[in-house]
Amino acid sequence: MGRTAPITGNCPYGDSIARTRVDAKYDRAVYKNGGTATANQTSVVSGRWEVADSHDNRDEPKGRRSTRVVVYDKQ
Repeated sequence: MGRTAPITGNCPYGDSIARTRVDAKYDRAVYKNGGTATANQTSVVSGRWEVADSHDNRDEPKGRRSTRVVVYDKQ
């Protein structure tokens, strides 16, 4: 896991982030609030840098967990 760095401004995921570059096209981040992990995010870019996707898993109020998938297509 990467080094933890504080987040400035208003971030719904937490007050710090630990980011790890797995390879040139794969990235992993863990958001924390008060030292407790609140969200995980993985980002991947396709072989020709045409499509990127991001998967977020985070804790919601009342103990629920949500998942969001975002896909970016190069125009």
